[in-house]
Amino acid sequence: MALSSKHQAFVDQYLTCFNSTEAYQRVYSPKNRAVSASAGHRLLRNVEIEEAIRTRLQEKAMSADEVLMRLADNARADMGEWLTDDGEIDIAGMKAAQKTKLLRKVKRTRRSGETEQGNTWEETTIEVELHDAQAALVQLGKHHKLFTDQVQQSGEVIVKVQYGDDGTDSTPE
Repeated sequence: MALSSKHQAFVDQYLTCFNSTEAYQRVYSPKNRAVSASAGHRLLRNVEIEEAIRTRLQEKAMSADEVLMRLADNARADMGEWLTDDGEIDIAGMKAAQKTKLLRKVKRTRRSGETEQGNTWEETTIEVELHDAQAALVQLGKHHKLFTDQVQQSGEVIVKVQYGDDGTDSTPE
């Protein structure tokens, strides 16, 4: 059965704030916040609404395979294809190749001024930062269990014994 327009609006609002009281107030405009809290909670327990929320979250979620694929892209990232000989970056080419997700930050700085002779000058610099390839490789290595964390423990182990009211040992095992 399809959701009513109000229930669909509640789902939409809930997915923007993840607060059932707030979502209920945005859709139904009740006079009392306590009513919103109770009714919003009740709507979240509605099977159809619960399923609609779950479905929408699954549509937006990134699968494990996609996470691994994106990490691999970051680990293999090479800007050489989009660098010119004079150090310029072809961001339009990156967009066309759908590789802008490799960029962590792009910062453009413009400076201008005037020389002592009265001439004006302008300088534009672009700073580009990629996602950390080393961090991506570490995450992939952990996924493939290439690294083993070893914990070395030394020292004295102290065991506290607790006695119940009846004098018997009640230490959990």
